[in-house]
Amino acid sequence: MKVGVVGLGDIARKAYLPVLTALAAQVLDVQGPDFRHVVHDIATVEEYRDDRHAVVRRGDWTSVQRQRGFEDICDRFISAVANDELLDPEDALRTHDVCEQIVRQLEA
Repeated sequence: MKVGVVGLGDIARKAYLPVLTALAAQVLDVQGPDFRHVVHDIATVEEYRDDRHAVVRRGDWTSVQRQRGFEDICDRFISAVANDELLDPEDALRTHDVCEQIVRQLEA
């Protein structure tokens, strides 16, 4: 299995986000001054904090749409349309800006 570091970002100068990829695996390892979270295949989260280790696993039958947050996004949009509510795009724009900054840093 080939594993390589796709990205490494410095978050608040204390947490690091190495993103590892492999043929059939995805791992996100987030480390801070007093914690570590390891996410495996968007299914299992290992949390290390204060000499404790906890494992949280989503259900095996959880849809991809739910895993990736698409259901919530669509539900929120449909609710806004049904209630004639104007959505503020600032949050989405900030999110895209952060993603663009990460891509630019990785490509530099």
